[in-house]
Amino acid sequence: INKLVNYELNNYKVNAFGGVSDFEVVINNNSAYPLDLVVVELKYIQSNKKIFKTERLEFKGIAPKGKQSIGVAKTNRGIKVETTITSISSRELDLVYHQ
Repeated sequence: INKLVNYELNNYKVNAFGGVSDFEVVINNNSAYPLDLVVVELKYIQSNKKIFKTERLEFKGIAPKGKQSIGVAKTNRGIKVETTITSISSRELDLVYHQ
């Protein structure tokens, strides 16, 4: 299923003194089945390569062949965002995937 479900990130802005703004995550469901829940983990990385903050986004009720987006709140620190899909569930597929 993780080959059929993926994410896109927009070209978010990194502010001059750090901080991320205008950030959006889009989940693409390329399967023929509805997804009840997709959880994405975001790690905001500082210039010293340490993690400033970790955040989880929950995408609910994604239609087959559909997509869903969530805008992310601006942060005052960080220069890069690492993104991972950590969980996918679908009742119709009787599927619960955790990374």
